[in-house]
Amino acid sequence: MRLYGQIIVAIKFLLLYQHKHLASLLAQAKQQNANLTILDTAPHSDGIASDAASHADLILIPRRPFSFDLDAIGASIRLARLADKPAVVIINAAPTQGAETAEAIAAIKNAGVEVCPIVLYQRKSYASRIHEGKTATEIEPKGKAASETRALLSWLCDRVNLVNK
Repeated sequence: MRLYGQIIVAIKFLLLYQHKHLASLLAQAKQQNANLTILDTAPHSDGIASDAASHADLILIPRRPFSFDLDAIGASIRLARLADKPAVVIINAAPTQGAETAEAIAAIKNAGVEVCPIVLYQRKSYASRIHEGKTATEIEPKGKAASETRALLSWLCDRVNLVNK
């Protein structure tokens, strides 16, 4: 999917067997002119998350705006601080109604943690064709989920100093 000019997004899921190959995977992405590499790890996956964090320009922490999800932010923030990397929480799967999202954002900010200005709401098009490998921008390009996705990518590119066209 090409959203912004020459930006190539390489998504790597760091499974246990790939951990020892992280440096070579990143080198391979760079050789293939990837401008942005997104590493998806759990914050508690032994050395995998800390190794990924050491290579990061930014640690993006997706969390739902509910207490049981918010409680898990601490591990990711500790990891970011140990790696001396900036961390930003993004609210994900937020309800489209109710006070939970605003309350979660306020609580996170009150804890001294940066919150992404883009909120990803619970929308059908995020998951409706996932089994086919399709994203919201492909399913409903002019829909709200696609708009949120584009806004997030634009914000992310600005945050890590990539030019988005």
